[in-house]
Amino acid sequence: ACVALLAYGLYRFTTAKPVTAPFQNVKLTRLTSVGNASYASISPDGKFIAYVQTEAGRNSLWTKAIATGSAVQIVPPGDAALYDTTFSPDGDYVFYSLLVVGSGSRSLYQIPVLGGVPKRVLERIFSSITFSPDGRQFAFVRRVDQGKTELVMVNADGSSERILATSREREAFTTPAWSPDGKIIAVRASSNDAYPNALLGLSVRSGEIKPLTQAKQNFEYVTSMTWLKDGSGLLLIGSEERVGNGQIWHLSYPGGEVRRITNDLLSYRSLSLTADNKTMVTNQVESVSALWTTQINPGGRSQQLTKGKTNDGVMGLKWMPDGRIVYGSQAHDNLDLWLMNADGSGKRQITDDAAFEYNPVATPDGRYLVFLSTRSGKGCLWRTDIDGSHPIRLTDDFLGIVFDISPDGRWIIFQLPNSSGKAAVYKVSIDGGSPVLVADRPCVRAAISPDGKLIACSTYDPQLRRQRLNLISFDDGTPVKTLDGNFVLRTSQSFRWSPDGRSLVYVEKREGRDNLWRLPLDGKLPQPVTNFSNDDNNTIWAFDLSRDGKQLVIARGGQSADVVLISEVK
Repeated sequence: ACVALLAYGLYRFTTAKPVTAPFQNVKLTRLTSVGNASYASISPDGKFIAYVQTEAGRNSLWTKAIATGSAVQIVPPGDAALYDTTFSPDGDYVFYSLLVVGSGSRSLYQIPVLGGVPKRVLERIFSSITFSPDGRQFAFVRRVDQGKTELVMVNADGSSERILATSREREAFTTPAWSPDGKIIAVRASSNDAYPNALLGLSVRSGEIKPLTQAKQNFEYVTSMTWLKDGSGLLLIGSEERVGNGQIWHLSYPGGEVRRITNDLLSYRSLSLTADNKTMVTNQVESVSALWTTQINPGGRSQQLTKGKTNDGVMGLKWMPDGRIVYGSQAHDNLDLWLMNADGSGKRQITDDAAFEYNPVATPDGRYLVFLSTRSGKGCLWRTDIDGSHPIRLTDDFLGIVFDISPDGRWIIFQLPNSSGKAAVYKVSIDGGSPVLVADRPCVRAAISPDGKLIACSTYDPQLRRQRLNLISFDDGTPVKTLDGNFVLRTSQSFRWSPDGRSLVYVEKREGRDNLWRLPLDGKLPQPVTNFSNDDNNTIWAFDLSRDGKQLVIARGGQSADVVLISEVK
């Protein structure tokens, strides 16, 4: 199988109460039009919303009266990141978490709904909070050592901590949601090995764990959950595909059946429900990405190749050996691979099926394409001819989205779990076969040097609480050098080697906008490669260097996020 199941060895729920499924016919109403709103929540009585607004990389907290449309900034802009707004059960306060730059840890604050002096309630939290039905306690997730997390319950004032459960190594609990009867806290159990997420119910009294979904149902990711107030199920935001847009779902309880509430090309983040179950708010997110080519020289000319309405290049792009460009696009709604000339002409669709194809890489001789595809059920590595014909599956399992092909075209490097279940670097022949261990350590965003001797990749340093750039031997994975940098690591983004192998190009965000920087490997300071202005297209989703190092192809765009109210239409 392409993805192994989490082995909890626990039973699932087998009986279901006959209930009427909520939100079968819905109406969406936009509550903000700022384009930069996130972490939305609604008060239990449905009178106010709270949300985070981001401008020029600085975050502020706002509340807005739904009836009048009057908005109030209750926390002014600052450099610290704001997360996860939650109203108190009486609706008088807004709780939020604050991540101070460089600290690696969040602190929980509360503030009156119309503003006032913030009060710090708790430190070292890793998730949103969820209140008990009587409002006297709340639960949250805390990160601990070895990649483990704890589900913690405290009094409403932050006192009297009690650890309900501890996750397994490198498998995090997130998105807790306390059931209306007070007996269960639902959590998502994710894994850094990119195994499927499990939705679990943890007994508040005993700590017993039960899966909430049926065995046949799996979500690749879940970002938010909340219980229906009658206990008949949960609403959640997630996707069955690793690269799919987050949609809103209904999960029945205790039956475990799931049903989509939204089904569109937009993405949703955060979810909050009123006490009467009639209204919810969420953040509706629309991504925009266009492909550009840019010459690397002073005053170099840039040319826009695509219009930017179909997420071109967001899930990967590459220069072909013949100078053409291969990229992922949703031009026909589904995520497929496309090919075009360097001037934007001659666009041609390569793959056309119900699966997702993304992160294409061409072999150096231009004979094959290697990419990720869900055509076998889950994301695995596939190889086709350059026109998409003669598909061959190269792996039965896959971990990590970004991979690379060796300069001689013989090997593909990627990640898999080793015999202990931990992430490790493997290589597989371009003709398929059994993966061969390269380095028994994590190595993401991998890129092979032009001479084929080194692999550049990033790993998270838990002591320094930041990503570090590692150079390891391609032959045996021996560490060669470690460098620091302020890397932006997105789903399809990697490092790129300069043709001479003396530096690496990467994305860095400064003053709220992305640009490309060049990091010399001799220890000198990084230098800017691009100087894009702070306009609406301030995100670099993916990029690649031409073989001669003189040109870039860049997927560049942005996101528009606003708060929407979803109500049921009878």
